[in-house]
Amino acid sequence: MDITRALQRAVRGYPHGTKALAAALDCSETTLNHKVSPTYAQAHCSPEEAADIMEVTGDHSALFALADRLHYVMLPRPEACEGDGPVATVLAAVIADFGRLVTEAAQDLADCTVSDNELARMQGEGARAQAAIQALLGLAARMNASSRPVQLPRVA
Repeated sequence: MDITRALQRAVRGYPHGTKALAAALDCSETTLNHKVSPTYAQAHCSPEEAADIMEVTGDHSALFALADRLHYVMLPRPEACEGDGPVATVLAAVIADFGRLVTEAAQDLADCTVSDNELARMQGEGARAQAAIQALLGLAARMNASSRPVQLPRVA
């Protein structure tokens, strides 16, 4: 997908109209339309303007188009990752460890052969990712158990 066309679709698809979006972005409707037009080469969105368009419209397809062009995979960070609490720490570890596993595997599998050292590195990253997933599941199980009411003994 073309990045500029994705921004253009986001602008044109804004439910309150292009004029309202332009006002929210503090520019004229004409300027906004020119910046997202693939046929108007004189105007471009800055990275900050593109991010503003995506934030206001909720349409992140331009971000995914950019990631695809650069051979990245994008996924939204869970809101629970905000802050420094235990949930954020565990979720961040899962995301980071999985990313390292995929990166290692992609590099080692690129030539369609796997050496002993490459296999060992992939196995190590896989084990770390599995440990992070188990930590996440353990946290979820503890949270589940702590939210249950205390069982009272039965009276005979």
